[in-house]
Amino acid sequence: MKNGKLIVVEGIEGGGKTSSIKKAMEMSREGEIVYSGGFPVDSSWDRFVHSHPDSTLYYLYFALRRQGIRSELSKGKLVVQDKYIQSVDSFLPDCRWTRNRIARKMFNPFFVTPDLYIHFTLTSEESLRRIGLKTGEEHREYYQHLLSHPEEIIERQREYQRVFNSLSCPKVEIDVTALSIEESAGRLLEEIANVS
Repeated sequence: MKNGKLIVVEGIEGGGKTSSIKKAMEMSREGEIVYSGGFPVDSSWDRFVHSHPDSTLYYLYFALRRQGIRSELSKGKLVVQDKYIQSVDSFLPDCRWTRNRIARKMFNPFFVTPDLYIHFTLTSEESLRRIGLKTGEEHREYYQHLLSHPEEIIERQREYQRVFNSLSCPKVEIDVTALSIEESAGRLLEEIANVS
């Protein structure tokens, strides 16, 4: 039985999810929030999953991470998950493939249900503007692809909205279009405080 709380933060690219979570951690009491990254590349298994971008492997990845999340929750920790299975559920075109829907149902018992799902929303124009400002090597090819195909951001937003509407756990949307990272982090902490 979990004593802590699992908060999932999701949304399309450019929403500032990671930066907002890390800023919220700085603004909160030390050790109050445990950060759990979506798709780290820390091991040979992680690198294998990233080099074979198949939704089934990502579902398996999160199913295997269940024990680590539950361990933190059993200690009464507030775990903030930066991207979770909803990233996979909304990823195009994979989310429309029958085999991925079957895999999702098969792995579902192994996922931890969030105590709160926070969906960062922003306009597609702002998403693309922020993606254009990213200069790091990580995901550069994918970001360049999105900048060349802005219609995919709009489609991904629709898929995220579909996923959001289907969730039965407590959920909230935060429009970060005009918010700074500090403001987004503040809103994040307000929502977290409502469930802790």
